[in-house]
Amino acid sequence: MAFLPKGKKADLVNVCEELGENVPSNSRVPDIKHIILESKNFNEAAVQIMLDRIIGERLEEAEAERQQLEHEAERQRLEREAEQQRLEREAEAEQRQIELQRLEIRRLELQAVPAATTPPGRTEEVHHKIPLAQITPKFDEKKDEMSLFLVNFERRAEMARVPREEWVVYLLHVMPPEISNMLARETAENANNYDYVKELVLKKYK
Repeated sequence: MAFLPKGKKADLVNVCEELGENVPSNSRVPDIKHIILESKNFNEAAVQIMLDRIIGERLEEAEAERQQLEHEAERQRLEREAEQQRLEREAEAEQRQIELQRLEIRRLELQAVPAATTPPGRTEEVHHKIPLAQITPKFDEKKDEMSLFLVNFERRAEMARVPREEWVVYLLHVMPPEISNMLARETAENANNYDYVKELVLKKYK
């Protein structure tokens, strides 16, 4: 029969079982076909429909298994990516925290260095001419306008001869604590960049 060759051995065995025929375990494909054709229940049209159904079910099962494997592989890939992103976020947060701690330590060191311990000829490098912390009031959200406050802060920083790379340290000293928390979410490079910090602060208080 022309339709029998399209079935695999397992398909033909299933046809035999549905016809009520036993198939010896050592049977080959030609032997199984012979069993089908010689079955007392053989009907060409019915067997063809039966074989098509069995093949279709096998293909559907194979496709379902393939899709399941793909879905599982995709799920594992997404889990790996999520874990990698989590680790990267934790590492970045830790680095930002370390940088903020470094800035705070630097600020405290600058405030703690007495003028008497400053090496001769390096007074302005280690100890500013005017202590900036003493001439810069803390920002008052109820009374101060942030843009004007920053203008005054910058003028005082220049007057105190504070290096621009240290402005962020002193600015945090007079800003509300939430500004430090906001910078903790930034990269270390951005957290040290006064212009970048200034832009963030102005956006927050606009």
